Amino acid sequence: MAFLRALKDFACLPDPKTIPPSNLLKYTDTTITLFDKYPKATFHFLVLPRVRPDAGLTITVLHDLKSLLAWKEKEKALEVLKDLEKESKDIQEMVRDEMRKRYGEGCEWKVFAGFHAVPSMHHVHLHVISSDYVSPALKTKKHWNSFSPKLGFFLELKDVLE
Repeated sequence: MAFLRALKDFACLPDPKTIPPSNLLKYTDTTITLFDKYPKATFHFLVLPRVRPDAGLTITVLHDLKSLLAWKEKEKALEVLKDLEKESKDIQEMVRDEMRKRYGEGCEWKVFAGFHAVPSMHHVHLHVISSDYVSPALKTKKHWNSFSPKLGFFLELKDVLE
């Protein structure tokens, strides 16, 4: 199924500028940040590590979080997670700024950064999602559970880094 590979296809692009602006929020040398196609909250982004075979970051290593953590190059795996963390912090601050602009000073809610314990798509990706969970795409109990850190289906980045 092509949709399972969609993130991998984006991560393999040598020039992220070719990604339509409706999908691409921003990119760096090491990451690509996309708008989630089916957002489960007001603010919902995906941060992907870019495939860089010259650095050993192949589609196999970056298949999912489990394959990244199992990679024998532990220092490089940690570097990938740190790159995702840096980008997620930038996105979280951008989201907080947008909350203040839209809803006024002092009107902010938590923004999580984490991974699904059982991902639904190929290629490791970090969700940066606001905790309001207001979205027409949030249709089922499974959707709710998959983004709730307290239930074990959503692994917060800070916990993965520990």
